[in-house]
Amino acid sequence: MHNLKLWYRQCADTFASALPVGNGSLGGIVYGGVPEERISLNLDTLWSGGPKQSEYKVPASLIKEVQRLVFLGDTLSAQKLIENKMLGDTWNESYQPLGNLRYIYNNIGDVCSYRRELDLKTGTAKTEFITNGNKICSEVFCSNPDKILSVHITADKPKFLDISLHLDSLLQHKTYTQNDEVVMCGNAPSHVIPNYIECENPIIFDASESGMAFQVRLRVKTDGILSVENGFLRVTAASTLHIILCAADGFKGYDKPTEKCADALDEICRSILQHATQKPYKDLKNIHINNHTALFNRVELCLEKNSHDEFPTDVRLEQIRQGKTDLGMIELLFQYGRYLLIASSRNGSQPANLQGIWNEEMRPAWSSNWTTNINTQMNYWHSGVCNLLECDEPLVRMLQELSVAGKKTAQEGYHCRGWVVNHNVDLWRNTAPVKGLAKYSYWPMGGVWLCSNLYEHYRFTQDTNFLHQIALPIMKQAVKFCLDWLCEGSNGKLYTCPSTSPENTYYTSSGEISSVTYSSAMDLGLLLELFANTIEACKILKISDEIVDDINLAAPLLPNFSIGQQGQVLEWGKDYKEEDLGHRHFSPLYALHPAHLINRYEKPQIAFAFERLLERRLSHGSGTFGWSCAWAINLCARLGKAEICSNYVNCFLKKSVYPNLFGLHPPLGERENEQVVFQIDGNFGACAGIAEMLLQSHLGMLELLPALPQEWETGYVKGLRARGGCEVDIYWKKHRLTYANIKCMQDSEVKIKYHENIHILLDGSRVDVKQNNDIFIFEAKSGFCYEVKLDYKE
Repeated sequence: MHNLKLWYRQCADTFASALPVGNGSLGGIVYGGVPEERISLNLDTLWSGGPKQSEYKVPASLIKEVQRLVFLGDTLSAQKLIENKMLGDTWNESYQPLGNLRYIYNNIGDVCSYRRELDLKTGTAKTEFITNGNKICSEVFCSNPDKILSVHITADKPKFLDISLHLDSLLQHKTYTQNDEVVMCGNAPSHVIPNYIECENPIIFDASESGMAFQVRLRVKTDGILSVENGFLRVTAASTLHIILCAADGFKGYDKPTEKCADALDEICRSILQHATQKPYKDLKNIHINNHTALFNRVELCLEKNSHDEFPTDVRLEQIRQGKTDLGMIELLFQYGRYLLIASSRNGSQPANLQGIWNEEMRPAWSSNWTTNINTQMNYWHSGVCNLLECDEPLVRMLQELSVAGKKTAQEGYHCRGWVVNHNVDLWRNTAPVKGLAKYSYWPMGGVWLCSNLYEHYRFTQDTNFLHQIALPIMKQAVKFCLDWLCEGSNGKLYTCPSTSPENTYYTSSGEISSVTYSSAMDLGLLLELFANTIEACKILKISDEIVDDINLAAPLLPNFSIGQQGQVLEWGKDYKEEDLGHRHFSPLYALHPAHLINRYEKPQIAFAFERLLERRLSHGSGTFGWSCAWAINLCARLGKAEICSNYVNCFLKKSVYPNLFGLHPPLGERENEQVVFQIDGNFGACAGIAEMLLQSHLGMLELLPALPQEWETGYVKGLRARGGCEVDIYWKKHRLTYANIKCMQDSEVKIKYHENIHILLDGSRVDVKQNNDIFIFEAKSGFCYEVKLDYKE
């Protein structure tokens, strides 16, 4: 495993060059500035607006009229009816920036030997430089156990440091400085219109209905002299300086009124600081590192050749764009995806949103919300296989909340039992369609897809208590919604109607653009997966439930996947001509990935149709940025297309990352003045895709090195987790497995798929193995480590 540090020889000039730290709730972006440093701050629950009751109501007669129009083939009229009368009348609220910690080195001369870095192994950002013959070093981390951001500054020369520091924010705020503390208090906006909507007054601070309160409080520990000058806290004649910062806001729950008085947050912040400042810096740092490494150190990836970590990260990226091979950057990208999830999704926090927890804009791209037609789900694709299942807790908790909040939307907007989520969710757990266009707003399958993440958590943990108490009840209510939402066509089949394929459009026979249809391929994949998972869960728990009978009645009446004239799986109910042949979404391929309804072994003919559509999309420019590129890696890995996977991993590094490796999303060309923006889902999806190339377990067996490209000649991966609760280490040389280690969390039958003959050892002795072609089956005992070796000698 090579050096896991992002590092640079110059200060960051933009957000996309600065380095992120976080503890799940509190986040910082470290610029490494000299003579003025800036650390931008975020708190995961600081949003505009407040809890609100949905007024979304749609008459049943209107839904039936839309269904009638769709089945008649008049999808354009159906779409207009949806957009005029069946979408919500509000937008999501927006995730807000908390503020900035700024400090100025007052006695800086010329600077040399500058370096800033982010050490993924320790979760620490460091800036070092020499000035006036004196080495200055600052270390920044966010501690999850102590709930603080820590900045520790040292100088080689005694009593050299002369630093002024203060807090500021884009939000309405006031600051005051006293003794060894700086405090900033304020309120978030009452309402923020999303960045993609043009209006004269998009950010509203309403004095009669103010937004939630927030408070940032820091304390300084130093051997120097403290004073207050022009509102700044100044530290002079210091050899060391330790800033301990915490924050709180007025969020009390998605359905509870917020605290609007910042003074009410005093006790929370004082208590956190009092607890943290009693500990020496070394203790705080060790507690943080131990907490971080307990998660991060579980997995190692080493691609043994062609790493260039002697160069700064931005230089390495430019070299890759010029065609240079740097396998160490693939390791770094993989581990960065794991690091970012640890930093943005921890027990008790909110789930990672579109930007994780890092945002500097009051009107961030797409409100920095949870977009549930790909992005939120992709954020957690790697949590299982990359052995970070604890990081799922915020997502699971959000699903519990959505399953409650979505009941009213299901009843009054769709006349269905159960619960529903459309494509946008904010802190206040909006579940109804937002304003906009049918192609993205009207999509009642978001909750169904989220149930897949829920069941995947069970498949990796094998936690039957979780399955029984949390997952299955939520899944059953989603099934009830789906059963009620299905409507019967003239042929007796059951269809979702109206249906869309997220954000994509087609040409009608008259040449007009529409998005509405019945039973898109994605809807069908989602339904089949939810039905199968629910039946399997009931079987595992030995539960006799009428929901299983209801599924068994409905499932045979669902349509089959259809194949078009060019051999591709059909995205919509008919073989329409796509408006955009290279559309960024791979929604119709859902059944292939992330679901596993279609695979290349059991259903090769239909799998070929899925592959054909993937080829068409990719050949017309899809998969060339961010999350779309990441999804392409995962899809190609499922199909065993190793070299195509490698091409898209390299494409991700060439085209889809900023200098700090944050994933980027280009303009969509749908409105004026669009800009390239940061979206974190690409980072998470690329990490999942790299793991998918090395280990797959979705078919109930451990497939070793299923998509290993020629470029990754020799290497190893340690600590990956497989469905069924196994941990797996894999070593290979010259593109062949050398050996693997498998440790199961419970007694189980283990199936291994590999294209050469293998044998299994326990403590050096052979284990009985049954062989079925290239599948090898043995009985494993909980807690024991089994070694897999090839039947050959070097």
